[in-house]
Amino acid sequence: MKEIFFKYHLLAVLIITVLSVIVYSNTFNVPFHYDDRPVIIENPNIKDIRNISNVLFHNPSRPLFSLSLALNYYLNGLNPFGYHLVNLFFHVLSGLLVYILTFLIFKNLPAFFGASFYPFYLSSLFSGLIFSAHPIQTESVTYISSRSGVMCTSFYLLSIIFFIKYLKSTKIKYFFYLLSILSFLVSLGIKETAVTLPAILLLVDYFFLSKKPNRENLLSEKSLSAESITGVLKKKWYHIPFWLLILVIFIIRYFLYGTVGHPKFHRNLIYHLLTQSHVIINYFRLLFLPFNLTIDYVFPIYKDIFEPLTALCIIIIFLILIFSFKNINKSPVLSFSVLWFFITLSPTSLIPLEDSMSERWLYLPSIGFCLFMVFILKPFFGKERITKFSPFLILSIILLLFAANSYQRNIIWQSEYTLWKDALAKTGNKARPYLALGYLNFKNGNYRKAIDYYKKSIELYPTAEAYNNLAYALTKLKTSNDTAVIQLLKESISLKPGNYKAYLNIGDIYFIKKDYNEALKYYQKALDVNPKFSAAHLGIGIIDERLGRTSAALERYRTALKFDPLNREALYSLGTLYLNTAQYVNAIITLERLISLSANNPDVYYNLGLCYYYIGDYKKAMEAYQQSLKINPYKADVHNSMGVSLLMMGEVDRAMEEYAVTIRIDPKFAQAYGNMGLVYKQMGEKDKAIAMFKEALKFDPDNQSTKENLRELGSK
Repeated sequence: MKEIFFKYHLLAVLIITVLSVIVYSNTFNVPFHYDDRPVIIENPNIKDIRNISNVLFHNPSRPLFSLSLALNYYLNGLNPFGYHLVNLFFHVLSGLLVYILTFLIFKNLPAFFGASFYPFYLSSLFSGLIFSAHPIQTESVTYISSRSGVMCTSFYLLSIIFFIKYLKSTKIKYFFYLLSILSFLVSLGIKETAVTLPAILLLVDYFFLSKKPNRENLLSEKSLSAESITGVLKKKWYHIPFWLLILVIFIIRYFLYGTVGHPKFHRNLIYHLLTQSHVIINYFRLLFLPFNLTIDYVFPIYKDIFEPLTALCIIIIFLILIFSFKNINKSPVLSFSVLWFFITLSPTSLIPLEDSMSERWLYLPSIGFCLFMVFILKPFFGKERITKFSPFLILSIILLLFAANSYQRNIIWQSEYTLWKDALAKTGNKARPYLALGYLNFKNGNYRKAIDYYKKSIELYPTAEAYNNLAYALTKLKTSNDTAVIQLLKESISLKPGNYKAYLNIGDIYFIKKDYNEALKYYQKALDVNPKFSAAHLGIGIIDERLGRTSAALERYRTALKFDPLNREALYSLGTLYLNTAQYVNAIITLERLISLSANNPDVYYNLGLCYYYIGDYKKAMEAYQQSLKINPYKADVHNSMGVSLLMMGEVDRAMEEYAVTIRIDPKFAQAYGNMGLVYKQMGEKDKAIAMFKEALKFDPDNQSTKENLRELGSK
C-alpha cells in the first residue's frame, strides 16, 4: 500500500512540475523590468559576493533575498535566464508544498472526505495545480524582483509542514520542530510578510491538529479565565517561540527604521483602510475572474466611510468574516481558507504602502483561495464521483483556462514596451506607465517622444524621477536651454532632497560647459547623498584627468568600478588612461574586461590593439585592429595603425596598402602620408618620399619630424 501511495505522490510531483514549467516556459528570456534596475542592475551591493556583510545588510529587512540576487549575479551576471530559472524553481517548490500541505490537512479531516484515499489525494493535487497555474501568480514569478514573495512562500509552507509533522510524529519530533523554526527564520529573512506565520500556525493547530478542541465554548467566561489561559499556554508552549521571534523582528525593525511600518512612505491610516476595502473586493474578482491583469492598478484614495460603494465593500468583507466564523465547526476548511486569506494579506492591507494594490501581494494569500476552491468543488471529489469522467473534464477546463491565461499574460512580459503599453491601455490616467514609456523611448533615442511621455507623467503626478528624466531628455536636444534644464533638476531635488541622480545631471551640464568647478560641486553633492554612486566618481575622475591629475583620476576610476564593476564608461576611461600612462598590461586587462561585457565599440578594440603594439605583440595588435574594423571598417586611424604593425612584421606591401586605405577614407590624415614617406625613404625612392612628406606638411605644418625628413632628403 505504501508503494502505491508513493507512486501517486510521485505522479502529483510530476504533474505539478510539468504544468508549472509549461506555463512559464516562455519567461526565461523576459528582460529585467522596472524595479529590477535599482534592485539588480544598478545595485552595487549585490555585485561582490565576497563582501557578504554588505550583500546581506544593505537591505536589512530582506538579507536572504539580497543573497539570492548576489548569487545569481555571481553565476549569471546580468543574464536574466538564471534569475528566471531560480524564480521558477521556487514557484514549482511552492506548488508542490501547497499540494503537501493540503494533503496533510485533509488527512486530519476524515469527516471531510471519509476514509478513502483518492478524494483527498485528488483535491490536494487540484489545490497545488490551481496555485501553480493561476494567472495572478505571473507577476510574482516572471517579475524577477518579486522573487522575495515566491521564496518567502516556499519556506513559509515548509515551516507549516514541519510544524504539522512535529505534532503528528512520535520519532524525531523535535527535529521537525527545529526545522519549522529554521524555515520560519529563513522566510523572515526573505520577506517581512512571514510575520503572519505564527497566527497561521495557531489556525492550523486549532482547526486540524488539536485532539478535542472545545470550539463551542471558545469565548466563554471560563475559557478566558487566567487559570484557563495559563493552562493553554503550558499545553501549547510550542507556539511561543514563533511569537517571540516576531517580537524580536518588530524591535529590530523599529530600531532600524523608527517604525514597524514602511520606513519611507506614510498615508493616513483611516484613508488607507477605507481604500483597502475596495482593493480586497477587487482581489476577490482577480482570483475568481483573472482577466485585465496589469502591472499598475489605478486606485483613488477613499476618505469617506459613508460613501455608498465604500460602505458596501466594508459590509461584504464583514459578512464574509462573520460567515466563516459561524461555520468553524460545520465547515473548517471554508473558515480556514477565508482566515488564511485575510491574515496573510494583512501586512499590505494594514500598513500603508506606495501602491494600494498589486498582484504580487496575492501570491501567499492565494493559497486560501485554492483551499476555498477545493471546498466549493468538493462534490466533484466525492467517492461516488471518482470513476466518472465529467468531474475531471470540468476541473481540467478550469486548469486549462488558468494555464492558458498565465501563458498569454507572460507574453506581455516579453518586453518592457509591451508591458507598459498594456498598463497604459488598462490604466490610462496613471503616471507610472507614462514615466516608464518615457524611459524606454529615451533609451531608444526617441527623445522628443520621451519628453512628451515625461510631461504627461508630471501632469498626472509630479515626481522627482519624472522631473529628473525630463531634464535629462531635454539635454539631448540641440535646442535645449541649460537654465531651464537645471531648474527642472532643482525641482526634482525639491521633491526628493536625496535625489543624487539629479545632482549628477546638473554636474554633467556644467561639465559640458567646461565649468569644472561647478561640475565638481554637484558631483560631490551626489556623493554626499550616496557615497557609492559610481557615475559621480566617474565624473570627478574625468575632470581630474582633463586637469592633468592623473593619479587622482586613476583612483576615482577604480572607485567607480568598485561600486559598479559593470560601469562600461569607467572601464573605458580607466583602460584608456592606463594606455596613455604606458601601463599596458593593466590597460589590456581592463579593456578585455570591457569587451567581455560589450563587444560593439570599435574604439575599445583599437586601444587594445595599441596596447599590444606597444608591448611588441604585433599579431595580437592586428587581431584587435581587425575586430575594430569589423564594427566600423571606415576608421582611418585603425587602418593607419594596422599599417604600422604590418611594417614591424616585415610586410611592407600590405603596410602600404593600409596607408593608402587610410588616405582614401581621410585624405587629410597627415600621419599616413608621413608613414608612406618613411617607407619610400627606406626604399631609396627619394622623389616619392619627398612628395609624401610634403603632403603630410599640408595637413600638419608644425610636424618637426616631417620637416627633418625633408631636410635629410635635400628638399626645402
